[in-house]
Amino acid sequence: ILAANTSFIYDFTWWHEYENMEYNTQVQVGLALQPFAAYNYTVASDFAGALPYYSGWRHVDMLGLNDKFIAKNKEATLDYVQQVKPDLIIMPWYSYGNFINDESNPFYLYAKENNYTEIKYPWGNFTYYLNPKIEHYEEIKKVLNNLNYKK
Repeated sequence: ILAANTSFIYDFTWWHEYENMEYNTQVQVGLALQPFAAYNYTVASDFAGALPYYSGWRHVDMLGLNDKFIAKNKEATLDYVQQVKPDLIIMPWYSYGNFINDESNPFYLYAKENNYTEIKYPWGNFTYYLNPKIEHYEEIKKVLNNLNYKK
C-alpha cells in the first residue's frame, strides 16, 4: 500500500510541476506578444487564461470554454476558422486523447492552406503557426524563436 501511495504522490507532483510550467509558458508568451496588442491581432489556442490576459490579443479558445460558436457546436469548423482569421495559432501536439496536428483539425488545416510559418516549441509540446502576411511578421517570429522558456 505504501508503494502505491508513493507512486501516486510522485505522479501528482509531476502533474503539478507540469501545470506550473505550462502556466509560466502562457505568461511568458503573453508578455512577449503584448507589444503587438495595439494591432488587433488574433491568437487561437487552448490557453484560455494567462496568454490572452497578458498579451492583450483577441483570443479564439480552441476548446470552446470562452468561445460561443465552438461551445455550442462542440468543435470548430474550417468555415468558422476562416471567419475569425487567426494571425497566430498555437497548437498543442496532443489534447484530450487526440493528436492535434492532423487533417481533422480545422485550425491546422487553415494554417496549412494559408502557408503559415511553423515555429517549433522547444519542448515539443506545442507548435506555433504564424501568418507570414501580417505587418509585424518578422518581429513576432523573432520574439517566438527567442523566448527563454522557464519552468
